[in-house]
Amino acid sequence: MLEYCTAQLITRDPAEARQLYRIAQLAGFSRIEEVSSRRAFDAADKPNRINFFLAHEGVGAGPLGAILRAVRTREEIDVRFAPVILFANDMEFESYLGFIRMGFDDVVTLPDKLTMIKSRLCNQLSWQQVYYETKDYFGPDRRRMELGPPLGVERSAVPHSHVRHEFIRNPKTGVRIERSIIKLPVDREKSSRDRRHGEHGHWERKAVS
Repeated sequence: MLEYCTAQLITRDPAEARQLYRIAQLAGFSRIEEVSSRRAFDAADKPNRINFFLAHEGVGAGPLGAILRAVRTREEIDVRFAPVILFANDMEFESYLGFIRMGFDDVVTLPDKLTMIKSRLCNQLSWQQVYYETKDYFGPDRRRMELGPPLGVERSAVPHSHVRHEFIRNPKTGVRIERSIIKLPVDREKSSRDRRHGEHGHWERKAVS
């Protein structure tokens, strides 16, 4: 599948560029380009083609955050919904979670087997992905790698309105948005009262979380 995709490399120095270029080459990308300037970044939009942005940890947290914001605020759907993958040296799990919370689609720690890297890249294609949009965030679920609540305890809902975007990245035709669902904040106390009314033979309102 990757032979239909483009890899845009975001690195700090030639050594990092060579490392990611080699990974992208062995993974089978049809086209590999270095994004070394804003002009190159602006030219990254390839209609009806999936662009992977492959970034190296060495770029730094500040610039990486700016890159994510630049991608996610583009008007072109094939760019805004593009997979942004971070490659990083082996790190503590908390550091890993920190990058996930920034909004990367995946964080690959190196060294790793090429077959595993290619499998994780292909996981971004041809099946349903979900992004969340709030007033200050757009991207994958930032809580997806966190431990869930104890057994029997309900996970807290998103405390503000948001949009859930369900979409598919087709390597031959680009991004297709399946549906976008607007979800409103949940009043837990009111929701509990509604459920108790339902238990006594009255109507029941199901909260959307």
